[in-house]
Amino acid sequence: MFGPFLAFALRAPLQDERWRQKVLVGGLLSLLPNLALLLAVFMALGKVSKMLAPVAVVFFVLPTVVTWGYVYRVFVDALNGLEFRRLPEWSDWLQYAAVGVRLGVIYLGYLFLVGLGALAAMAVFGLFPPGEDPTRLSAVTLLAIGAAMMLYGLLPIVFARFAAERKIWASFDPGAILSDLGRAVRGGRYTQACLGFYLCFGLLLLVNLILGAVPPVAMFVGSIGSFYLMVVFAWVFGWLIGIRAADSRGAG
Repeated sequence: MFGPFLAFALRAPLQDERWRQKVLVGGLLSLLPNLALLLAVFMALGKVSKMLAPVAVVFFVLPTVVTWGYVYRVFVDALNGLEFRRLPEWSDWLQYAAVGVRLGVIYLGYLFLVGLGALAAMAVFGLFPPGEDPTRLSAVTLLAIGAAMMLYGLLPIVFARFAAERKIWASFDPGAILSDLGRAVRGGRYTQACLGFYLCFGLLLLVNLILGAVPPVAMFVGSIGSFYLMVVFAWVFGWLIGIRAADSRGAG
């Protein structure tokens, strides 16, 4: 059953004696991009000088790529079958950033492809431009949610291909990606992991909405919670993909 497996994964980081410090560092790094976006909103509204734009960019990009590199380390450890008993140390920041930049390039590439597909679907179904029609806006919203779910469900497969090949272009090989995806979803556990991912992040969003009356608290809790869930599901997806790959090699 996938439920007990997910429950184990959600508790696993707590086995690390220094999990509070490690999660706090990741949560604060995740908070900085949110503050950068808030600064960008203030600039757009004319509340602060637009000369702060470089500051917003730096505070958005650098923490993001470092965090992605750290989470990717958890993912690769899981791909390699390591037990989930300790979180990585926040030691090799440059290495995390270097890997995070590559992951960012891959992510932007797939974001473009999925966005292009969504625009094509809107054109086919007569939803572009949506205008102010409530029906069209609802359909576009559902399409956007579906596109986001597809993107985040596919990314672990893509990143696993990058981990195997160590080349960005390999992450865009349609034949290899489709083959990896078919192998991963066989048996249904990967699909269940995706549903668990959407559910956990949906619950976190609901908590943030409830805490929205106190924005600083909501931003802090959301950043800590999102980082924790990213670490947990990085291990979940990595372990599931690694197991399926090992089974395939054994069968071969």
